[in-house]
Amino acid sequence: MALFDIINKDLVCSCGKTHRCDIPKLKIGEGVLEKLPELLSDKNNVLLIADSNTYALCGDRVKTLLSEKFENLCYFNTPGYYLVPNEDAISKINSLCTDKTDFILGIGSGV
Repeated sequence: MALFDIINKDLVCSCGKTHRCDIPKLKIGEGVLEKLPELLSDKNNVLLIADSNTYALCGDRVKTLLSEKFENLCYFNTPGYYLVPNEDAISKINSLCTDKTDFILGIGSGV
């Protein structure tokens, strides 16, 4: 199943439930990183999620582009490994969200 086959559509799962992946804005391609300020113009406090692989590639650049909108970083130190989206990871993300957090931005292809 391709990415565009699951976004903003109801999916009947083998578990018996219907799931939905609502993503109001999606940009894929070269140079999209530079569009972050425009894409997040209506947000004020962004929690950035990255693992050691993706942060090394563009984490500092994303923080710079977010400027005053950058609230906090949820960093997963996973050198040589892929981040596993399990309960521990979700708990860590939740612990860094505040009452002011109005957007969670995950960088990397696995998010």
